[in-house]
Amino acid sequence: MGGERRKSEKARLRKGINILISTPGRLVDHIKSTKNIHFRRIRWLILDEADRILDLGFEKDITVILNAINAECQKRQNVLLSATLTEGVTRLADISLLNPLRISVLDGHRGKSDPKGRAVPEASPLPAGGEPDSFAIPESLDQHVTLVPSKLRLVSLAAFILQQCKFEKDQKMIVFFSSCELVEFHYHLFLQTLQSRSGAPASGQLPSASTSLKFLRLHGNMEQEERTAVFQEFSHSKTGVLLCTDVAARGLDLPQVTWIVQYNAPPSPAEYIHRIGRTARIGCHGSSLLILAPSEAEYVNSLASHKINVSEIKMEDILSVLTRDDCFKGSRWGSQSHPVNGLLSILEVRQATAGFPERGSPPGPE
Repeated sequence: MGGERRKSEKARLRKGINILISTPGRLVDHIKSTKNIHFRRIRWLILDEADRILDLGFEKDITVILNAINAECQKRQNVLLSATLTEGVTRLADISLLNPLRISVLDGHRGKSDPKGRAVPEASPLPAGGEPDSFAIPESLDQHVTLVPSKLRLVSLAAFILQQCKFEKDQKMIVFFSSCELVEFHYHLFLQTLQSRSGAPASGQLPSASTSLKFLRLHGNMEQEERTAVFQEFSHSKTGVLLCTDVAARGLDLPQVTWIVQYNAPPSPAEYIHRIGRTARIGCHGSSLLILAPSEAEYVNSLASHKINVSEIKMEDILSVLTRDDCFKGSRWGSQSHPVNGLLSILEVRQATAGFPERGSPPGPE
C-alpha cells in the first residue's frame, strides 16, 4: 500500500490478505480511517530499510503502527532490517523489539560456513548505536575509483559506458547522479549521442554506436506509473544503462546488474554501500566505479577508514576505448591529434545546446 488510491486499497483489505507491504504513512492513514483493518492474527512484523525510515522522518508513524498492533496482537515475531546500524536504528530496535539478537550476514571468509560452503549468519546481542567502523561487502564485488579533471568527467563517463556496454557482452549498468536534473540532462544527452538509431546518423550522433545500447532513467520527479514501468523494463532486460538518483539505491532488487557507476560521490560511506549494493547480489559477481575529481581524492581515505578499499582505474585506460571505435578516427568525427576530442566535441555541442552546466548544478529531490 502506498502510491495508489486509498479506495482501491480498502477494497483489497476487505477481501482479506495474507501479506501486507506498505509505506508507514499510508498504513497510518488506514489505521485511522479504515474500519476493516485488523491485526489480531499477525504472526510477523518486518520493518525493512529501518535506517531509511528514520532518515525520512517516519519514526512517529512507526510508533503509531506499533501501538495499533500491540493493542490487538502481543504474540508475534518482529524483525528489523537495516544495511547500517546507527544510533537511530538502535533506538527503533529498543521500541519495536524485545530482547533482540543481531543477525549479521558476513562474508564467507569472516563467518562460519555450512557443509555446502555457504556463509552462515552470525547472531549476537544488539550493540549500542553509532556509525559502524566497517560494512559487510560481498567478496564477489570489485570496487574501483578513477580521478578525472572536471573538463573530462563527461567524456570519461561516456567512454566508460561505451567500453562496458558496447564492447563487452551482457553488461547491465546503473549510473548514480546527485539530482533529478542531472539524470534528465545526461539521459537526453546520451540518447542523442550514444544510442544508435535506425537509418543514417543525425548531426552529432555517433554512427557506429551499438544497437543494443539502451538508456533508461529513474528519479523522484517521475510519476509512479512511469517509475514502475522503468523498473519492470530494466529488471527484465539483459542489458542496458539506468541513469538514476538515490531513489534506486535502496529496496530495489534489479537482477544481473554488472556495474555500478557513481558519477557524484555520495554524502557518506553508508550511502556508498547502499549504492554498490545493487550489484553482486545473491552470489553473483559485480563491479563498481566511483568517479572523483582530483580535489575529491580525500574521499578514498574516508572510505578506507571504514574498511572500504577501492582500486584505481586510470582515466587514460577508460579513454583508450575510443581508439577502438572508427567513428572517433579521421577528420570527420575525431581530431588529428587524439580520438578523445571526437567524442568530447560532440558532447560539448550537445551540452551547450541543452544549456545545462556540467558541474555546480543545484541539487534536486531524488
